[in-house]
Parts: sequence; C-alpha cells; structure tokens
Amino acid sequence: MPRTLDDLRGEARRRRLPNVLRNLERLASPGLRVSAAPAADEDRIPLGASKFWGRPDLPASIEWPLASGRPLAFLGQLDMAVASPLADPDVLPAAGLLYFFYDLETMPTGLDPAEKSFWRVLFQEDPSEPLRRVPVPEEAVPAAWRDSGEGMPEPLSLSFETRVFLPSQNDVDLLELGLPDDEDERLQEWLDEEDEKGAQSGSGDHRLLGRPFLIRSDMRLECQLASNGVRCGDGSELDDPRAPELARGAGDWRLLLQRDSDPDGVTWGDGGMLYFWIRYADLRSLRFENAWCILQ
Repeated sequence: MPRTLDDLRGEARRRRLPNVLRNLERLASPGLRVSAAPAADEDRIPLGASKFWGRPDLPASIEWPLASGRPLAFLGQLDMAVASPLADPDVLPAAGLLYFFYDLETMPTGLDPAEKSFWRVLFQEDPSEPLRRVPVPEEAVPAAWRDSGEGMPEPLSLSFETRVFLPSQNDVDLLELGLPDDEDERLQEWLDEEDEKGAQSGSGDHRLLGRPFLIRSDMRLECQLASNGVRCGDGSELDDPRAPELARGAGDWRLLLQRDSDPDGVTWGDGGMLYFWIRYADLRSLRFENAWCILQ
C-alpha cells in the first residue's frame, strides 16, 4: 500500500495512467493504517493506550453510553497523542482519547435516522484528567454471546502507520474521471492488487482518516441524508423533497474510522466493514458526537 503521494505518482507513471496521474492530488487521501495485534494480557496495555475491545479507560466525566436503556459495546479507544503526529497537520486533536461505542445486539446500518443513539463517539480532551479502566457491563454483550458463554472478543493492541489511500473501484470520485477503457482496466488491476495486499495483512484493513475501502457504494450521501432525518437504503430517499438541497453537503463528510471484520472474531454483517464518518467542520471543532456510523 503506497506510503506517500510520490509513491503513487511513480506507480501511476509505471502503469501508464496519465489521467489518474493528473488527478492524484484530488483522488489520493492521506490517513493512517491501523494495525491490530492480540494482547496477551490487557493489564500490560498502558492506561490510555490505543486498543480495540477490552475495557475502556474512561475519565470520571464520561459515563458509559446507553441506547434504549442498554449499554453500548465498547469497540475501542485511540490515543490522539500517538496518532495525531502521523496524520495531516492539524487534522486530529494533538492529545486526548477518542472512544467508539456501538450496539452489537442490533448492529444498526446507519441508514435509518432513528438509529442515531445506537453508536457513540466520545472524546476526552483533557489529557491530565485521571483515567480508570472500567469493566464492560454484562448487558453490553449480545444476548447470544452471553448464552453461548463466548463473551466479548479479546483486546487488541494498536499501532499506526502513515499511508496514502486511493479510491475504491466504485468510489464516485473515481467514476467521475471518465477514463478511457484501456486506462480504466489498468487502474482496476492496480486497485485489485492494493486490495489484495490489505487482505493479506493478517490484522484487517482498519483505517483512521483517508479514503475508505467500499464494500457497496459511496456513503457520504447516506451520511448526509440519514443524519438530517431522511431514511436511506431503498431508493426512496431520492424522492424526498429535502434530498436535492441536502445532497450539496455530502462532500463535507470524511472518513473518521474504518473497522474491518476481525479475522478471528466479530464480523460486520457478512464479513463487511463498519465506518464512522464525520463532517470536516465537526472534526476540526472536536464535535465527535456528530459522527455518523454506516455498516456495509
């Protein structure tokens, strides 16, 4: 997977992709690859370190989030002091912890505005605020898992690496290039190879910022419509009289976190992915409560 924009330029030249090369700065998006590794003992993971699953390290000011009176499942936490220096300057907060919660019982798709309370992105801004490792409430574990005795997945330690991500094959921005057939074919071969590299990584294709790997289609319009009260998913959203005006703001959304299905654990739908999106203005203002979640 390309590390820098210069890497992409060199590869585009080698593959004879002149139209892609001319549009690379618009198409390519910097972000972080998130690598996950099993933690033999969660107690050895430092308090406040980045991880998936396990027990969250919460300050007293943050209570465990609920949906319909039931605690949400803890997906993970990201240490901004580690991630931020590797991202685009001034995009992520310089310090603090970012927490992700989601309802594993119902696994909402994010296409229904009524699902808004079934995920939560929380931010602990003050790095000096004391943290304590909080046990996972029993009710946060899906009933089927409790009945089978499985429980929540084992915690995973995280590391970050700077990457530049190309669009997926069905990304709107890529389709709008209108490439000649021969160049489009060479581009698809390149994207297939990049996807295969990600699949062989062993820890899943997790991303912080950058472009998402799309399972189905571009999600920015779905985020814009659903977050503004328009139900999506069956095509009727385009008949909503609010849709044309709302659609103008779809480009404001950007990927916050992409969670791949775990190779040996939780799968999102049928081996899909879970995406958290946020408007750029909300990201810059640290209004993470406005993030929107889509399952594909």
